[in-house]
Amino acid sequence: MQLPLFKDFDGYSPKYHFFRNSLLGQVHDSIPWDGLVACLPEERTGRGA
Repeated sequence: MQLPLFKDFDGYSPKYHFFRNSLLGQVHDSIPWDGLVACLPEERTGRGA
């Protein structure tokens, strides 16, 4: 699961390409997002959640 950083992404946004080529974009790509999501507890709803 990845957080949406670019609203209405069409694949050709200059902002997207600038981000992907920046140091922050490289760090974002190196994070194992699926592994981090697997470490999170189940989402709880209701009182006290």
